[in-house]
Amino acid sequence: MNDEADLSLKMDGSVDLPNLSSIVSIDDDEWQVLIRMHRPLPNHLSNGTRFEASLEALGQLWKAWLLFKGRAGHLHYVFDLPMTMEKLEKEKKNRPRTLKRIASQSNTKTKSASQDDPELEDNVVKAFCELLESGEEFTLDIDGSRGLPHSPYVLSLDHEAMKVVLKMHRPFPYQLREGTICRASIGALGKFWKAKLLFRGRIDYLQYLFDLPLTLEKAGRREHKRYPFRPRENIQVHVQDSGLKCFGADGPLIDLSAGGMVFRADRAFRLEDRAILRMDTAMFFKGKSFPLIRISGLRGVAGAIKLRGEVAHVTQRGSAIYVAFAFGSMDTRVEETLAQLLGSRKKKRLRFLFQMYISRQF
Repeated sequence: MNDEADLSLKMDGSVDLPNLSSIVSIDDDEWQVLIRMHRPLPNHLSNGTRFEASLEALGQLWKAWLLFKGRAGHLHYVFDLPMTMEKLEKEKKNRPRTLKRIASQSNTKTKSASQDDPELEDNVVKAFCELLESGEEFTLDIDGSRGLPHSPYVLSLDHEAMKVVLKMHRPFPYQLREGTICRASIGALGKFWKAKLLFRGRIDYLQYLFDLPLTLEKAGRREHKRYPFRPRENIQVHVQDSGLKCFGADGPLIDLSAGGMVFRADRAFRLEDRAILRMDTAMFFKGKSFPLIRISGLRGVAGAIKLRGEVAHVTQRGSAIYVAFAFGSMDTRVEETLAQLLGSRKKKRLRFLFQMYISRQF
C-alpha cells in the first residue's frame, strides 16, 4: 500500500458514497488494522458492523469484509482484518476512486464526446473535481423557493454514477422531495457556469446527495446588468439585521440590478432603542443575511420596494463603507416592479447617450 488513499470502504447496506481511506498500521497479534478516513463515520455505528473494502495490492484488485471495532481518534478507526479476500477482475468500475483517477478517467471517458461538444459530461466532471480539490463554495438555489441561496461545497464525488455529496451551512427543508431541481452557479475551469442538480436525499447532518448535470451552461461574470444611481437622486436604502443584537443601517443607493444592489452605509443604529452605532465593515461580513432591504424614493414606484438578501462583499474607501447585496427569491409583483424600473432606466440611459452623440455632431 502507498500513502495515497487506495482503500475504498462502504458500510454494508448503506446508500452513501464509498469512504476513501488509507491504512495507518496493522496489528498482527490482534489481527486488526487502523484506518484513516477522509470523512467521519456515523456516531451511532455499532461494534461489529460490516464494511465492504475494495483495494489494489500485489498487482490485483481485491474485495474483503472488515468488521468495525471502534474509534481510535479523529478520523481514525479500528477494524478486524478478514480471514480471506476475493479477487476481482481488473475493471475500471471496480477500481477505488481517487481524485487522480477521477480526473484521468474522465478525460478518456468523454474524449470523443468532448470533440463534438466541449460542454458535455467531461467538463461537468472536471469542474466538480476542481471544486472538490479547492474546497470552494458556490451558490445553490432550490427551484421555486423564496429563501436565500445556499453556499455549499463539494464533500465527495462519484463520477461514474454522476453523483455528488454537498455539505451545506444550513439544513435543507425536511419536506423537500426527491427529484427537486436545484440551480447552481459555479466558478471552475477559469469560467463561470450554471447547472441544474437533482436532489436525491439526505446523507448525514448538512450533507445531501445530488445527481450531477449532464451539461454545463456558460454564464457571464455578472448575470444582471447594473444601473448606477447618483447620490443627488436621493434614493435611500434601509437594511435590517436578523441576529440576536439586531441593527439597522441607512444610506444612499449606488447601483441596482435585477439580482442585487450596492449602497453606501452612512449610519448604523440599534433597532431596540435607535442608539447610533460605530460603522464597521465587520457588520456586513460575506454571506450575512438581511431579511429586510427597503429601497425608497424610486421615481415611478409608489411606496418602497421590500426585498431580502445576503451580503456579497463589502469594501471601504476612506471613511465610506460600500455594501453589495445579492437578492434572494422575490415576490412576483416585486420582480415585475423591479423589471419595469430597470427597463425605464435603460431607456433613459440610451436617450442620454443619443443626445450626447447628437450634440457632438452639431
